[in-house]
Amino acid sequence: MNKKQLSQTSNVVWYCALRKLRAWIEDEKNDDEYYRPWMLVVISSPSGFILSSKLFSKQPTPKELLECLLDLMGQPIDSGLKMPPPKEIHFDDKRLADSLSPTLLVNHIAVKYKPNHHLSADIFKEFTLKISPKETQIPGLLTQPKVTRKMVAMLFEAACIYYRSRPWDFIGDESLLVIKVGDQPTSYYANVLGCQGVEYGLGVYTNWEQVEKFYSMAKSGEVDKNQEHHLFSFCSPPYVSFDDLDAIEKYGWEMPAPNLFPTPFFFTRKAVKRPNADMLCWYEAALRAIPLFVSQNKQQDVLNQVPWKGISELEVETSRGIQKVQINFYYAELPIIPILNDLTTDEDLSDQISFDRRGMEGDIAQLGFSGWDEDPSNDSVVRAAQSIMYDAWDTPDLKTRIRLAKEALKVSPDCADAYVLLAEEEAQTVQKSKTLFQQGVEAGRRALGEDFFQDEENVGHFWGILHTRPYMRALAGLANTLWQMGNRDQAMLNYRELLRLNPGDNQGIRYVLLELLLEMNQLEDVRALMDEYPDCGSVDWAYTALLMELMENGDSTRAHSLLESALETNDHVPAYLLGIKRIPDLRPPYITLGGEDEAADYASRHFRIWKKTKAALKWIKDNRANA
Repeated sequence: MNKKQLSQTSNVVWYCALRKLRAWIEDEKNDDEYYRPWMLVVISSPSGFILSSKLFSKQPTPKELLECLLDLMGQPIDSGLKMPPPKEIHFDDKRLADSLSPTLLVNHIAVKYKPNHHLSADIFKEFTLKISPKETQIPGLLTQPKVTRKMVAMLFEAACIYYRSRPWDFIGDESLLVIKVGDQPTSYYANVLGCQGVEYGLGVYTNWEQVEKFYSMAKSGEVDKNQEHHLFSFCSPPYVSFDDLDAIEKYGWEMPAPNLFPTPFFFTRKAVKRPNADMLCWYEAALRAIPLFVSQNKQQDVLNQVPWKGISELEVETSRGIQKVQINFYYAELPIIPILNDLTTDEDLSDQISFDRRGMEGDIAQLGFSGWDEDPSNDSVVRAAQSIMYDAWDTPDLKTRIRLAKEALKVSPDCADAYVLLAEEEAQTVQKSKTLFQQGVEAGRRALGEDFFQDEENVGHFWGILHTRPYMRALAGLANTLWQMGNRDQAMLNYRELLRLNPGDNQGIRYVLLELLLEMNQLEDVRALMDEYPDCGSVDWAYTALLMELMENGDSTRAHSLLESALETNDHVPAYLLGIKRIPDLRPPYITLGGEDEAADYASRHFRIWKKTKAALKWIKDNRANA
């Protein structure tokens, strides 16, 4: 501080206030990303004159604030002299007062902690309006009558369970669930949102009239801004309540992923509101029950039955105690039928095929949703061949499937799915499979046309465009076969191409690529992939994060924290990794989230990686009981 003329101390008192503003600023370096700025305001007391104001993109350190004050003391004033240091500086933050007091006292500036200065609230409000004059202030959940901190905390916990279970991988957003919670007199209707990779959450209609109106408007492409409806969304800034953000920071509520916030809305004709306490509790029960519903019925294969009228009765623990939840697919006189996304890897089908989800795409093609009826190839011959393949996927008899695939190729040699089926079900050698998959990739490119691959509106949205799926299946099959043959570099390039074309990753390619990168010991690429999909929440991600930490830092505090998280994801995994339980020779046909079949599947794919790091296995053996 000796560079400042601090000996000329005045009788003036400065008041310093630091706030995180209730405003969003778009990041200049990263489009579509926002941050809440911090602002420092220095006021001359008692005049109330603002001496300085400064914005920070993140919370400034005490050292940075001290430098701001020193710079202010050195600024010229009207007389041409430098501004003299104040007699006292009052801070509204005790931490800052305690931190800066020793340095300032040495230079004869007294420091006091005096919160809630009468000018600061108005000043920060004025600055906020200048930054975001049209900002819509979304009310906080805790401002609603009878909503408690415990209620919101458990709601957010349920939202994390829902988000990490990824129900949209199994239930398309055109499907309709009927949900009844507790003694609710009438059921609500809900869409699981997310299979298109655009918006994740749950759309809710409290009566059948809302459902009919929504689907009729959706089919016509119109939007009814006056229709009242509920929506539970996972939002990023700036569509987040500042009250909720402050409460999250204060109470430590669980978040599903960084910068992703559970946000329930109630849209009325005139305003955006927040649901009442009863609706929040309904959301909590539904968000906890839907992952259980998917897990149970996926295992029993009933999600493949269209229509399906069975009712699942579940019990979940909520902020209001144990709640009974009934869930069912609804099938009635609608302009839609339930549609299920194809998450399972097509390569895992056996000769005994009872149902193939790929056949449902023929029904989707006839519905005309999301532009899926627009064939990029504009080739009626290719469409005719693909129609034969939809019949093939729907046929359980292996010989008939093969015959239909060959028939499709006679109609058009550009039918990629025909090569895929023959590669999976007729080829007797890996080399033959590779050849057929390669032919499928080439056929898919011919059918779509090279211009289609160069169009920026298509790249990044493959799979959402129905007619890209045969090409995507062929490319995934080729990548798997190349890896099987030992050509890991080319396999990796193909997997990356699939994620480039469809970063939403409906095929689950990121899991396969993660396994391959670990096998290739490309740990930096492993980190990059996990950072690219930070919200994955899968057993692969949880245990890989733990393995990476053990490889790099050994017995660390973070390793213990990651072990707890991994065990919460699936606590059966260590028994298979440590040899306490035998890994089955065959992968299970269905996976139950958090179940032993999921643990066995993970161990079968990753055990060889863990085995290379014996110290990591020993560490798990020594520490899992204490986690």
